[in-house]
Amino acid sequence: MARHPQKTPTREVRRTLLIVGEGLAEEAFLRHLKALYVERGSKAVTIKNAKGKGGRHVLSYALAQRKTADYDKVAALLDTDKDWDDTQRVRARQQGVEVVEGHPLSGSAAAGHRQAASSRIHCGVQTGCDPPFRPPGA
Repeated sequence: MARHPQKTPTREVRRTLLIVGEGLAEEAFLRHLKALYVERGSKAVTIKNAKGKGGRHVLSYALAQRKTADYDKVAALLDTDKDWDDTQRVRARQQGVEVVEGHPLSGSAAAGHRQAASSRIHCGVQTGCDPPFRPPGA
């Protein structure tokens, strides 16, 4: 009697992506984006937190994590206010890490931003701001 050869089940290869955020805020933001835009089972997206210490540390952390697992793509979301310059940008490019740079507000720019946001919050009291939202037919 002839034996039928066993068919080996085929497995779909999933692409993998590692995204490293600088801190807790970046990690929360990335997890939110993942929940919104990544279909379950379509890609393996791993999000890690480098726990601060500046752009250079975030890049080094991302490169170290890539060595522990074989990711198809590596990206980093970091602030450029501390320990980040053109040398690090070149290093990231050479190592194949996509970098999303955040430019945090500093000093008087941050104070002006907070003041503008505060005046929008108290819209009913101050003039020259957007009227409160009212649903149609209200």
